[in-house]
Amino acid sequence: MKKRILSAFIVMIIAVTMGESTYQWNRNKGQIYLYGEAHAESELIEREYDLWYKYYHEDGMRHLFIEAPYYDAEFLNLWMQSGSDELLEQMRIEQIGTSGASSVSNEFYKKIKRECPETIFHGTDVGHQYDTTGERYLDYLEETGQADSEKYKRALEVMKQGEIFYKNSEEEGFVYREKKMVENFIWEYEKLKGESIMGIYGGAHVQMEQVDYGKGFIDNMAIQLHEKYQERLITEDLTDTPYESDIQPKEALEINGKQYKASYVGYTQTVIEGKYYSTMLIYSLKDGKKDFENMPMGDPISAADVLELDVNYGTVYALELIGDGEYVGTRLFLTDTSAMEDGSVMMREILF
Repeated sequence: MKKRILSAFIVMIIAVTMGESTYQWNRNKGQIYLYGEAHAESELIEREYDLWYKYYHEDGMRHLFIEAPYYDAEFLNLWMQSGSDELLEQMRIEQIGTSGASSVSNEFYKKIKRECPETIFHGTDVGHQYDTTGERYLDYLEETGQADSEKYKRALEVMKQGEIFYKNSEEEGFVYREKKMVENFIWEYEKLKGESIMGIYGGAHVQMEQVDYGKGFIDNMAIQLHEKYQERLITEDLTDTPYESDIQPKEALEINGKQYKASYVGYTQTVIEGKYYSTMLIYSLKDGKKDFENMPMGDPISAADVLELDVNYGTVYALELIGDGEYVGTRLFLTDTSAMEDGSVMMREILF
């Protein structure tokens, strides 16, 4: 399997009926994929770019939510349509002293402009740099005859949020900010009327855990959004996800008390019954096919949709699932011995 860093996310809904598993690979619109990061960490940003590239080119997504004020995203959208990097550079200068001014962040945006040119950014943070970038955005709107527009009103609201955030004590300010990030997210998302989006935020906002800003534990952004959007919201903190170099493949797997020689194929992430598994290790079994051929099988599904790699005919694949750093279980699949008319290869879960 060629190296791909977190390039495949599969939404798997499992319904168990009369002992058989039915899989539905859900790529419906309206999904919210949020990823947590450590700001300006180059390897994580590379992963985020790979994720967005996949969503953009394979799933047709266009809307990328970021931990930045509304007017930052608006300037990024203007820059995406411009022939120079002047707007991006001006923002970087105004963000000096923050992670937003890092070279890796700048290169991230430039790669998106080159490879995903129809990307639309949405900023959902409070109004950082309200007295510089915020004021400059108001000037732009006034100069272009948009002083009475919704954009102008929205920019003022977010700038006010920034003022309140920085005037409060640190504890009160962060509690206020978390609340406003939720409200701002909903404001942006609801305008899209059901389009799927990807979002990039600091890990503390995305982990499904309460946070303590000194005033006791409160629900963070992800928990509050989950209350509203339920299974449409899928979160993953990339800081908890292993790098490929950290994975130590096995040479054999124990299944039903028996050892089977195995070849490591690669890894990705997956969602089963609405729960993220940070790692799915993919193996092909070198032997033992006859042990499974007469076992009950699930319904046929596309091997490419599940594994997102070229598969061999008539092969047993073992998928090891790891969630929250712990082994959860192994699922086995058997691919068909020949391709369909359209060239696709189907496989069925072995219900062992």
